Amino acid sequence: MSNNIQQQRGISLVEFQKRFSTEKQCKNYLEKLKWGKGFTCSKCGCTDYYRSKTKNRIFYRCKLRDCRHRNYLLSGTMFQGSKLSLVKWFLAIYFMTQGKKGISSLDLMRKLDVNKKTARLVKLKIMNVMESREEASKLENFIQIDDAYYGGRHEGKSGRGSENKQAFLAAVSTDKDGHAQKAKLKPVKSFTKEEVSNFAEKCISKGSEILSDALGAFNFFSESSDYKHEQTNMSKGDTKEKYKKFNPINTFIGNLKSFLGGIHHNVSAQYLSKYFAEFQYRFNRRFDLKALSDRFLYVAVHHSIPTTQYNLRLRAA
Repeated sequence: MSNNIQQQRGISLVEFQKRFSTEKQCKNYLEKLKWGKGFTCSKCGCTDYYRSKTKNRIFYRCKLRDCRHRNYLLSGTMFQGSKLSLVKWFLAIYFMTQGKKGISSLDLMRKLDVNKKTARLVKLKIMNVMESREEASKLENFIQIDDAYYGGRHEGKSGRGSENKQAFLAAVSTDKDGHAQKAKLKPVKSFTKEEVSNFAEKCISKGSEILSDALGAFNFFSESSDYKHEQTNMSKGDTKEKYKKFNPINTFIGNLKSFLGGIHHNVSAQYLSKYFAEFQYRFNRRFDLKALSDRFLYVAVHHSIPTTQYNLRLRAA
């Protein structure tokens, strides 16, 4: 199954650019996404309208005499307020959804021919949409969970409790054959029962079967009546077989660290959750790579709260 997933063709850059090589193509696509199934005025709820534009800005004007509100194409979407061309926005979405390892801000800057600040903002906005979308789902059935660290590049205390490392929890749901299905990631202050409890409440459905190592914080699952828990002491017995049992979660964490270290080199703790969300978003939708860009565009139009760089920094602080 994994080979079939890895060998997906997805959408080639040539094919994508044929669809979205001009501003008109991009606007027409967004127009169909936003109003193709029926127009509703964002101010009064009226469904009668006429189409018009001003200074190349498409809008649908409400026909209700007491309203006459202009409903602009990009209002209420991820693209609201941006001066960057839609062609470049669409390309950024392509690179961040079709590439297994994503793309760094610097590489995005070069490929889009924009400055570093613009590339950074585009990436942050896309990651923000991915993060908000991922928050709505939970893992279920068979789940492997593990504790891990990111960072530790500087001198100082090593191992658990290092001030130079960011602790995080990772969980992967599997099918009955042990194949990874979906995953969840969350930075934590430390590995305590309270942090594990918070992670479980947000990320894991009740009734799930949990497989973990013998970390004391994971005793939360044994003490809770909401989960079935199997705990494995990795330092005793046949360690080779035990590590084999944990292969889905170990492989996932290994790929995550390669993504963070190999593509982005150094991610600040402030934005780590957004990079987690980007990796998690692609992983959880990897079964249909070809549809991934279109699915994201739909979310960017219908399930995105417009934001600014200031607000992104404020939320991440």
